[in-house]
Amino acid sequence: MLSVESLLLKVKNRRLVVVLIPIVLGVIAGGVLVVKPSLGKLGFAKSELSGLKEKEGHYGAILQGEKRLEELKPRFIGDKTWLIEQLNTIAQRTRFSILTILPEDPRRVAEYLNQTSVRIDAEGGYHELGEFVSQVENLTGYVKVLSLDINAESPSQQVQAAPGVARTRPQTTDVYNISLSVGVFTPLQGVLE
Repeated sequence: MLSVESLLLKVKNRRLVVVLIPIVLGVIAGGVLVVKPSLGKLGFAKSELSGLKEKEGHYGAILQGEKRLEELKPRFIGDKTWLIEQLNTIAQRTRFSILTILPEDPRRVAEYLNQTSVRIDAEGGYHELGEFVSQVENLTGYVKVLSLDINAESPSQQVQAAPGVARTRPQTTDVYNISLSVGVFTPLQGVLE
């Protein structure tokens, strides 16, 4: 059987072997005990880093969406009372004559959106109507004209020609009977919070 001492006696440069053996054993032990676990941790860190880089784009999109939401929040204001106040103010500025405003039933128009609308009966010319509609749709809230009906004949323009037959006289003024529906859209409770 070979022993370490007999082996060392056969080797000429014993000092070199005696010095190299502990160094080689130290390098092997260091590799097994220090380097291999550190490489494993490095591989784990690389996979974590690549996962975070992948998520970075998603987080950026979320942050951009939140920023856009903050910009849009002021557009989703108002209720029925606010809408009626705004319509009356605009009508006074544009000299558009509102005869009646009747609230309509609110309804859900999308997964997260409610529509509150009013029916307006009015009189006015095309210019007043155009200015009124323009200012209504430029309100800070999300307001839209939902429907518009213009009747060119008013009852005062009809003349009785024969019993039971109405004959119209030519239009002398540019005042028309106008019926329109205006709605304000608001998110459901808790959507923008």
